Amino acid sequence: MYIKKSKKKHYWPNIKKQIEAVINKCEICQKFNRKKGNKNEFVTSSRPFEKVALDLIDMRREGIYILVGIDYFSRFIVTKSIKDKSAKTVCDVIKEWIGLGYIPETLISDNGREFMNEEFKSMCQSMGIEHHLVGIEAHRSNGRVERVVRTIRDAAVKLGHEMPIEDKIEMITEKYNRTYHIGIKSTPLEALTETKCETVVNNMTDGPYSKRFGKRINDAEYVKGDVVRL
Repeated sequence: MYIKKSKKKHYWPNIKKQIEAVINKCEICQKFNRKKGNKNEFVTSSRPFEKVALDLIDMRREGIYILVGIDYFSRFIVTKSIKDKSAKTVCDVIKEWIGLGYIPETLISDNGREFMNEEFKSMCQSMGIEHHLVGIEAHRSNGRVERVVRTIRDAAVKLGHEMPIEDKIEMITEKYNRTYHIGIKSTPLEALTETKCETVVNNMTDGPYSKRFGKRINDAEYVKGDVVRL
């Protein structure tokens, strides 16, 4: 649409390719211009914190960002309200989570600057954590990440403006972890602490959750061209 409008007012050779190149490099454009992709492999996990997705929710109207960690196995989430998204701040939060016993084997994130930097890379290497980078659009198209982000945003709005945003995020996180999840047939907290056989089955590629909720996503799993840090 933007390309068509631009051609009506301006034109020069290769205008379409140049505009597409600018859009493809724009983080905001990638986040909000979702495209349908082919159904990809279901992200399997056989134990707690084997694979943890990281995402950053921009809530600048409230003056904060929310760093979210999502355990693929149990759906258990950890959150932290932060004032900025610098590499140091993000790394400090992850170290805090690790100190609480939430120790990931693999971290999966988009290629935002807060995750793609030397400090983050050094932290992962020193702690023996594998870091898997995927494109912003692919990461946000991942159903589990997308649903958690939407749940947190919607719940924060419903709680109104009287409660401090930090308190709202803590309340939302605790409620989410104690709410029954149809995909794993338990609450995230139960799946994390009890590791039921049913949870393992539901996380398999051919398990009932994958068959029922597997959706069309765009390159959300390990694909050619992704960066994997060891």
